[in-house]
Amino acid sequence: MIRSALLLCAAFLAVVSSACAPPLVLPPPPPPSYIAAATCGIGAQPFLQKVQFLPSGYDPSGRYDLPPFPGANPTPIDPNSKYAAALQNAFVLAPPAFQNRLCSLTAIYVNGPDACATDCFRSGSWGYRAKDGTTYVAITAGLWNLRCPDGSSYVYHCFETDLLNQTISWPPNPPVPLPQYTTANPEADTFDMTILAALAHEVGHVRWYEVLNPDIANWGGRYNPSTFCGRSFFSQPWYGGVHQPPNWRYFAARRQGTGLGDLHRRDPQIDTIDRAKGINSSVLTYLDQLYQPSQPWASFVGAVTPDEDFVETFKLWVLTNAQANQIRGEGPLRYLSISFLNGVPENIPQDYGIPDPMNNGAPSTTNKPLLATKAKCIGQYVI
Repeated sequence: MIRSALLLCAAFLAVVSSACAPPLVLPPPPPPSYIAAATCGIGAQPFLQKVQFLPSGYDPSGRYDLPPFPGANPTPIDPNSKYAAALQNAFVLAPPAFQNRLCSLTAIYVNGPDACATDCFRSGSWGYRAKDGTTYVAITAGLWNLRCPDGSSYVYHCFETDLLNQTISWPPNPPVPLPQYTTANPEADTFDMTILAALAHEVGHVRWYEVLNPDIANWGGRYNPSTFCGRSFFSQPWYGGVHQPPNWRYFAARRQGTGLGDLHRRDPQIDTIDRAKGINSSVLTYLDQLYQPSQPWASFVGAVTPDEDFVETFKLWVLTNAQANQIRGEGPLRYLSISFLNGVPENIPQDYGIPDPMNNGAPSTTNKPLLATKAKCIGQYVI
């Protein structure tokens, strides 16, 4: 995506007054579940010191060979800002291996402006490795301004619903009601998990280049992603060898360039879904097929291109291996249901199974064996 994902929370100010005394302004208490001890690696650097705010927003798609230009004017994240608690909580929830990944990044940004909302969903989040080897991710400030359809906090299932439908790119007046994920397991259906998911997706784009094209001297040069994990990662989902993607993957972009299409080994193809989405209800049949246990996909987004397949499998690994008992009432993703036909739920995380630490964080037994095999491979590269 450009490379997409998102973030959370709020700070409070208490003001107490009486008829006999001037107003007393109290210092703001910490936001709910705020974990002040979240630190990065050697020297116990506070995690929030890794995070900066880009007040005017920044789109690196034209100069992703370089660090963000000086005119972007990043500023440190205020620990009392609305952004701080969700970022901190997402870090605390993250599995230790992913915490290390976050700490190894050159910079993490909240991409402003503060008022950024739905129009920033597509362009405000990204991740990339520059030509000098430095690495950056950003998540849009718009995530803090979005709400679920009922007006409640932008919890994880609402985020995934928007990500699905914006990636499908429905035409005006679609022939079917837009698909909606229902509530995830309560421990995971939080705004903190939304932020963790956004971070994991963008870090996944960084890891694609670090793992599949590690030679900085070959930055932007040719490499063969088909060889990843002894060719096992892409051989089952995709027909034949997969192509090297463009150096910059725009949000929801399909294949780019003549002859560069990568085909699913099992139908339906994304082209089939795209042709049906403006015509009739058959699009729901195809989407339902894509989510069946025999399929290898972590999400619809992951089925669009091989690089997004890597990224979304990486994200699923992070979310299903999130830590329990670090933040009260919050923990790993266990189920997230969606129904396309006849009210029958499809549930990738539940069918995927409960991760086994001895299996690189992938389930040892599962109803989605192809996805579990891919997750086992990904687990080696999160660490």
